[in-house]
Amino acid sequence: MNQMLEVRKTVDGKVFARRRDGVPLTAEDREEVRRLAERVPPPCWNCGATMSPTKDIYGKSLFACWSCAKSA
Repeated sequence: MNQMLEVRKTVDGKVFARRRDGVPLTAEDREEVRRLAERVPPPCWNCGATMSPTKDIYGKSLFACWSCAKSA
């Protein structure tokens, strides 16, 4: 994982990335962002907290928001 890149997703699925040193993204950085974006969990559409990857009772992968689950 590249420590110079910061990658985040919005609720509607858009990916935002930037370099922490302020330099514009290079072609290699963009490829790294594409790989990292697949692993970045989306924010919760209800409270905005970062969702955690988990599995349901059938073994299917999904994301869950533990902040909302605790308050529900």
